[in-house]
Amino acid sequence: MNIDVIFLASYALLGIFAGMLAGMLGVGGGLIIVPVLIWLFTLQGFEYEVISHAAIGTSLASIITTSISSASAHHRHGAVIWKLTGQLSAGLFLGGLLGALVASDLNTR
Repeated sequence: MNIDVIFLASYALLGIFAGMLAGMLGVGGGLIIVPVLIWLFTLQGFEYEVISHAAIGTSLASIITTSISSASAHHRHGAVIWKLTGQLSAGLFLGGLLGALVASDLNTR
């Protein structure tokens, strides 16, 4: 079996597992996705200096899809308080921006 096929299958299985956790438990999946991505990126020979940042960034980008599909399903069941969601959004946006700025300045070693 081609090594690329193994990695593609690994990414797909990781996505399914993290997506199920997000849908059932409301977790973003980063606790699962980031360590596995670091491991897979290391196996694929990614440069050491970018592995952690790439794993975190990729995890955050993938969580967008999970969040939209999970929120949509919960909305159909009347389980989303949209007013509160709006009130939380500004702080979440600012916190995410500040966290990304701090992370970009961290030494990878």
